[in-house]
Amino acid sequence: MSSRDFGPLQNHSPLYILSLVFGDRSDDISGHLDKIHAALQARGRSADHAIHTAPLIRRERDYRWLELSARRSIFRVLVNIVFNAHLTNVEVGKVVPSDYSFFQAADLCCTLALLRHKIAKVGLSNSERDFFSTPKDSAERALKKGYFKTMDRKRFGV
Repeated sequence: MSSRDFGPLQNHSPLYILSLVFGDRSDDISGHLDKIHAALQARGRSADHAIHTAPLIRRERDYRWLELSARRSIFRVLVNIVFNAHLTNVEVGKVVPSDYSFFQAADLCCTLALLRHKIAKVGLSNSERDFFSTPKDSAERALKKGYFKTMDRKRFGV
């Protein structure tokens, strides 16, 4: 999963991020998927809605009319469920995002990796700051504490 398509270079988005998500088909993840689907339905989305994290953060496409709290709620559900799953084997192939939950997990990892890079190199956009900041923490601190730390524990072989 790439954080964006490989079209012409855009000044506002000069980076490509590649993320691989591994899963063992013998490991039943239906419980995790059921939690995601139920959480989406509880938040007014269809159970088969494909979450695309970057537009969710930036209030684009399907998410342009959602309030910040609703977008954050969808993001947190996906992060919590994905990071609590144990994924171990690989299958390579083309995917349609709405058909594959692993694609959505890879999208999440790409988005978080891109945000980490932006913090270090150019800073977050206003929409990214608005999305992740809390009354207690800046967006950068909230990302480091709540997401990057958890993602790092799930990484292997850097």
